[in-house]
Amino acid sequence: MHFVPMDPELIKKAIEVFEDELGPARRRLDAFYRQFVCPHCEGECSKETEPNHVFSPDELVQRSVLRCQQCGLLFDPHSGLILERAGHVTLPYDD
Repeated sequence: MHFVPMDPELIKKAIEVFEDELGPARRRLDAFYRQFVCPHCEGECSKETEPNHVFSPDELVQRSVLRCQQCGLLFDPHSGLILERAGHVTLPYDD
């Protein structure tokens, strides 16, 4: 089967009649993520994609998890679950 790429102008014309549903959803989630700091050290966090936490029936766009840039803690801001921690991070329930 031979692949023939479509003309980008034709593609743009075909979709311009539809309302942008993904842009506002992405901006809403980005604003949600910006409000978080690391629950351990209060450091700045960056978004990562975790395949087990990507999709939700409530969202049109993929969800992200957050990793602290200082201590390496990885957590899901939607549920509050800590998914991964660096070796030196101790949490209140650790012995």
